[in-house]
Amino acid sequence: MNHFSYDCGVRQGETAALPGQDITLSDIRPTKKGRLALFYRWEEEEQFLFSIDEETAALQHVKVGMILSAKQVAQLQQFSDLRRAKDRALQLLSQRDHAACQLYSKLCRSFDEQTAAAAVAQMLRLGLVDDAAFAEKRVQYLAAKGKSRAQIRQDLTAMGIDRQLQQQAMDRMPDDEAETVAHVIKTHYRTKLCAGKRDAVFAALLRRGFSGSAVRRALEQYAQLELPETEYDQD
Repeated sequence: MNHFSYDCGVRQGETAALPGQDITLSDIRPTKKGRLALFYRWEEEEQFLFSIDEETAALQHVKVGMILSAKQVAQLQQFSDLRRAKDRALQLLSQRDHAACQLYSKLCRSFDEQTAAAAVAQMLRLGLVDDAAFAEKRVQYLAAKGKSRAQIRQDLTAMGIDRQLQQQAMDRMPDDEAETVAHVIKTHYRTKLCAGKRDAVFAALLRRGFSGSAVRRALEQYAQLELPETEYDQD
C-alpha cells in the first residue's frame, strides 16, 4: 500500500538537546522497564540521551566509550523505535486481525506517524496484514448479524478499507437484501408487527440503511405469515 512509507522519523521530545559535535557514551544503565538508558558527558555533567531495547544495543554494538555523530544518534533511536513498533504490531495482530489503517491508528498512539507506517509496511510485506481478506471476513460477519449494505460500507470506510476492496468484498453478498431484512424482522420486530406497528417497523428498517424496496418485499412476505408473539423485541 503506497501510503505506508518505509521511512521513519525521530520521535519528537525524547532526545536530549545535543551539542553540535560528536558525543561519547559515558554510561549504559538498565531501566525498570527492561530497556537500556544511554548517557553521555558534556561540560563535565552527565546527560541522559534516550533509552533503547537490548536487542538494538546488541545489533548496533552499543557500548560505553562509543562515539556517535548526530546522524548516528538519530539512526540509533529510529532503529530502536521501529523495533518496538514492530513488536507492538505483532502483539496486536496476535489478538485479532486488523486492517492496515486500523493497525496504523493504534500504533500512532505510541509512536510517531512515520515509525508506525514503517511497522505497518513490514506487516504488509510479511503477509500478516491483508486488507482484501480482512474486508471479506468483515462483510461476512456483519451480514450474518443482519447489517445493511449501507451499514457495512460505513463500517469498512471507518476502518480505512479503500472503495475498490469494499466493493470486491460486498460483491459476494446476495443481490437482494430482502432476505437479510426478513432475518432482522424475525429477530427484532416480530412483536411490533403483530401489534400492527408496520409503519414503525418500516421506518426503523430504513434507519438501519436497508432500501425501501427490500423492506417492502420483506414486509409483504411477513404479511402472508402468521407471526407468533415473542416476549420482547429490539429496535
